[in-house]
Amino acid sequence: MDNNSNKYFSSHDLPLVAFLSFWYPIESIDRTNQKVEFVFLRNEELDRLIQNFWRRETQIEPLAYFNQIKIIKSRIYGQ
Repeated sequence: MDNNSNKYFSSHDLPLVAFLSFWYPIESIDRTNQKVEFVFLRNEELDRLIQNFWRRETQIEPLAYFNQIKIIKSRIYGQ
């Protein structure tokens, strides 16, 4: 596997992207395919957050999370 491919994490999963974007900026948004893909710089902490998200071992204030989803949707449709 290319070393450069491990440098980034990408996902089209809106709930996960909203969660990660609380701590990490979205580096880029790829609109070339039917599903929009969000790209983050990868590190061990990001990987840990992803695992915790899928294990349901996280807590976020619901209104803040909802607002973060709205912000991300505006980036999808506004650019």
